[in-house]
Amino acid sequence: LQSIAQFVFRQSLPQRYGKWAVITGASDGIGKGYAHYLGKKGMAIVLVARNEAKLTKVATEIKSKYGVETKVLVTDFSKGPEVYPLLEKALVPLDVGILVNNVGVTHDTPMFADEVPQKMLWDLINVNVAAVTLLCNILTPSMKQRQRGLIINVSSITSVSPAPCMATYAASKAYMTSFSVALRDELRPFGVEVQTVRPSFVHTNMTEFLVTGKDEWSKHMMVGVDNFMAYAGCTIVITGASDGIGKGYAEYLARKRMNIVLIARNENKLNHVANDILRKYSVRTKVVIADFSEGDAVYEHLERELLPLDVGILVNNVGLSYDRTMCMDELPKKLVWDLLTVNVASVSMLCHMLIPAMKQRRRGLIVNISSLSAAAPAPYLSVYSAAKVYVRNFSMALREELRPHRVEVQTVLPGFVRTNMTAFVATEHKGKPISKQLVDVDHYVRYAGFTIGKTDRTCGYWSHGLQYAGLKLVPEFVRVYVLQTIYDHLRVITGGSDGIGKGYAHYLAGQGMKVLLIARNEEKLKRVAEEIAAKHHGVETKILVADFSKGEQIYERLDQELSSLDIGILVNNVGVINEKPIQVDRMEKRLLWNLININIGAATLLCNIALPSMKKRHRGLIINISSLASLAPTPYLAIYAASKAYMTSFSLALQEEVAPYGIDCQTVAPGYVHTSMTEYLNTTDGQKSSFSVRLVKVKDMIRYAGYCIGKVDQTTGHWSHGIQVRYRLSSCYRFHFHKFNSFQTAILNMLPASLKFRLFSRFYTQLLHEFSDVDKKAA
Repeated sequence: LQSIAQFVFRQSLPQRYGKWAVITGASDGIGKGYAHYLGKKGMAIVLVARNEAKLTKVATEIKSKYGVETKVLVTDFSKGPEVYPLLEKALVPLDVGILVNNVGVTHDTPMFADEVPQKMLWDLINVNVAAVTLLCNILTPSMKQRQRGLIINVSSITSVSPAPCMATYAASKAYMTSFSVALRDELRPFGVEVQTVRPSFVHTNMTEFLVTGKDEWSKHMMVGVDNFMAYAGCTIVITGASDGIGKGYAEYLARKRMNIVLIARNENKLNHVANDILRKYSVRTKVVIADFSEGDAVYEHLERELLPLDVGILVNNVGLSYDRTMCMDELPKKLVWDLLTVNVASVSMLCHMLIPAMKQRRRGLIVNISSLSAAAPAPYLSVYSAAKVYVRNFSMALREELRPHRVEVQTVLPGFVRTNMTAFVATEHKGKPISKQLVDVDHYVRYAGFTIGKTDRTCGYWSHGLQYAGLKLVPEFVRVYVLQTIYDHLRVITGGSDGIGKGYAHYLAGQGMKVLLIARNEEKLKRVAEEIAAKHHGVETKILVADFSKGEQIYERLDQELSSLDIGILVNNVGVINEKPIQVDRMEKRLLWNLININIGAATLLCNIALPSMKKRHRGLIINISSLASLAPTPYLAIYAASKAYMTSFSLALQEEVAPYGIDCQTVAPGYVHTSMTEYLNTTDGQKSSFSVRLVKVKDMIRYAGYCIGKVDQTTGHWSHGIQVRYRLSSCYRFHFHKFNSFQTAILNMLPASLKFRLFSRFYTQLLHEFSDVDKKAA
């Protein structure tokens, strides 16, 4: 009905969403495709990517072809927090109607997680996870204020299922998907829409490796880039608009007579795109040079450039991937950071920047480019995949947040598109079936653009949709086996100063195992070490003080400290959560980065450090602590839930990678355990909330979780968490979910995805309202 109404009344994208569309990763591939599409629709476009030359080229193409205004923001999201002040300055002043979180990175070839350079791991985290998170944090306030906007988070078909040899990439896409779905519900009351796009193989740089190899089958599976836009706004902001999908979007939108801001880091490419658009479509384009890998610093520049504009559509297309598939430990730390800042932070920060204006105008469209890899964890692209899961879930949650404000958010989940990010697909798999999956950017955007305003989530291309559906139909096999080897090496536990981490430390010490505790509170660590020494005589205990919220800078020291140790078990438990449910655009940027650095970066980088020695010994165990929140996107805890979706996807993909080396990988997804992270669930200012939650004690949870070590690859850690969730729909009746986590995970997995999402959405929406009431009374 909404699509019919839009067709009848012929409301343009600038009218519906706002003047500007911000597209990340707009210098190439899908981001470029979004930029062209939105430019054709008459939106001004902000192209955000790190290749200034490509961005400038795309901006020039859009401006000359469609006559729309464009801006180029050269931003390298792999640089982490430093890029976002510039982006915020450039985008917040703009009337951003659509945000397309398309930026992402992946391996150039499939790789084992431990073979991925640490630099690439950081890039996957910064680009695929941090970028979408921080951009939404920046742009959603203005969208909510204007009561309009659309966020399109481009996830991937890989988010459907864990993907061995692409584990980090697929997990990042699962993160993006979870984050998007939760954000959609957050923003729906504000009229801001969130769309998650899960494309399959689109012919972009990221999928180039599929078509340059020997496999012709993959070439036919690749989609082009000319199919995305159809909503409103005066100016379209496209990140990563200098090439690939970003360039394709710019040209597509320019054909719709929309002014375009092209954002990327390559000025020459951006200018070339802008000139082409101006020449072909006679629309105004603006080039904004922005390298999203620079982190927080770039967003100040983007705020200055974008906030004064009437941004109607934001295309978060900018993305970063591996230049080849790599195992986790082969990823350079800088690359991991870049993956987070570009693929995750760019989407989040641009949304945070542009949403307030969209909400104030009560129109806007945000197109976030996730990836098909968000459908399943992808080994050897594990960080990238998890980042795209983040974008997908973030977009879907943001859509719900902005819906009341009439701001739409679309999530795009392309598969292999022939862009720079997929170049390794064509080169290393030439002649193989996967290389035939690469889709040309023009073809891809033609289909994806048609879905704008019609659906909140799309793969962008028909073949990618089939691939996504096929991945959803494939059952996930649970492998249960008995541990054959006792791990007699050092046990490393992060977050070991309290809660579940402390519980695991006592359990393993009770089995006579040496323990190394890592946390940031030195006093608590010493106290736990003393308790273990007193209770378990003869057990060697070490402590290592490390604050994971500091990001990339701490891992050089951790690498030096841990690489020489004989690690038998690694427990990735460290985590952080909001103090209370809160909307993404109201979160402090420091908290956003803490969620990304701690919940995603720590597990990814520590696996990268520990795996090489485990593989040499052909034995070892990695226990990744996820959460029940990973089962469904969670509005008002969107980033936390999406980060746990990343953890689950990454862990499952890693399990397939390391199995041939005799290494076990267990995923633990507990429900509500009585720790400092769950204190807010019991009371609000001394008053019981409408949800009465019975929290399981840590010692009870560890008793069961410890028994599961080495026996199953997935567990909640407790047979019956005894959670009772009582949701008061009115004063007349209630729904009761008694002892929900006894079979909590099983029940939730049997429920349809939409019903799971509604359950989490209502739960945390009610909590949000209760905390808001308490805050008002206190004020």
